[in-house]
Amino acid sequence: MKTLTILAAGALAALPAFAPAAGALDWVPADAEVVVSANVRQVADSKFFAEVVKTAGAEEKLDAQMQIVTNLTGSDLRKDLDRVTLSGRIDDDASFAVLIQGRLDEAKLSSLLQVNPDHKTVEVKGVKVHEWNDKGDKRTKYGAFLAPDTAGVFNSKATLEAALAAKESGKGFASSPKAELLPKDRDAASAWGLIIKPERAMPNGKFKETFQAKSVHAAVVLGDEEVTVRLSSTAVSKEAAELWLDAARGLIAVAKLQGENAELHKIATGAKTSLDAAANTVSLELTLPNAEVIKAMKKKGDKKK
Repeated sequence: MKTLTILAAGALAALPAFAPAAGALDWVPADAEVVVSANVRQVADSKFFAEVVKTAGAEEKLDAQMQIVTNLTGSDLRKDLDRVTLSGRIDDDASFAVLIQGRLDEAKLSSLLQVNPDHKTVEVKGVKVHEWNDKGDKRTKYGAFLAPDTAGVFNSKATLEAALAAKESGKGFASSPKAELLPKDRDAASAWGLIIKPERAMPNGKFKETFQAKSVHAAVVLGDEEVTVRLSSTAVSKEAAELWLDAARGLIAVAKLQGENAELHKIATGAKTSLDAAANTVSLELTLPNAEVIKAMKKKGDKKK
């Protein structure tokens, strides 16, 4: 199952991708405060991804790496991995889980897990579960094939049980009031994320009312010619929402004055703000040409060399 964690981490790091498959959020417990989803399939097939790989001159290296992964796991990340969804509670590592969806070779992945000397198989609510000690994270982890196209890696047994209970009862995140805070455009997004202000008491007085926000979410859309990033905040009141809107407009105005920074000025010029008065949600949309994003990535990479 450590292999599954690596696959998930790789997919998220490659970023851009979304939309949980039908029912993916049903495995997410209703008390989740962080949900991030990546449509790996959409990213791997995108023109943007192809251009990034080509610009980096990494086609052969990527092919070689993917062949190694395929030989080990029976899955080609670029073709067989569809979606990855991460969820959990803020400041509660044990609550985090990763759902991996696609065409997974259960036999090969299970055999890889069994190489771990601490590996053992147990049954939880009728589901076969792999249990092992992850020395990197210094914790016991749990993995299970939840459905023919879905596997999960959980940081604790309690989190695994919560996911199974959410699915069985039909009372997971997707059917909770929190679902209203999800990005409305997530079905078209390559990647999206949502952070919800905890309703529980937090240690060290974290998440005070300073920002007056119930939640913050973001979505990334990889188009053929441009990348669109949408940032939104759902405020606690109409007055707070108007303050957020003023702040967003202020940032754009300041950015437009940065004449010496052509890239920043260009981004600000195309930026858009909006207010959903009924939901008290303020949004900021930024659109960047693929070529400009890739140029910036290359420039940043050159500086590290």
